[in-house]
Amino acid sequence: MSTAAARVARLLAATRRAVAPGAARDALVRRLEQTTGLSRPNIQAALDECLELEPSPRELEALLASVQPAPRAHVILPSNVFVAAHRALAPSSSTTATPNPLPWACNTAPAGSAPRRPSSVVSLP
Repeated sequence: MSTAAARVARLLAATRRAVAPGAARDALVRRLEQTTGLSRPNIQAALDECLELEPSPRELEALLASVQPAPRAHVILPSNVFVAAHRALAPSSSTTATPNPLPWACNTAPAGSAPRRPSSVVSLP
């Protein structure tokens, strides 16, 4: 397995652990409620239905073939589409050993209320 493939495999494994039923998922859902302003049911649905956790070998090969090695990759993460980070981090993880996720807060808060905080960024080993 190439280094790039190993990094993507670690990302997938970490994501599967984070969303598996249990204490880690409960903590993640609470944190996402606080940082995104989304409801618990919507967060649960996104975690269950929107994360690509089991790509086929062919899909992984296509991903790895679509990127060029780089010393660093910057990824802008929208705070209100938290599942997008998973998809964005896979190519950057296969491109470089040091992806640099950057939270981006888009002000989707209702008029007259405080802007929402950006989502947390987690570094993967």
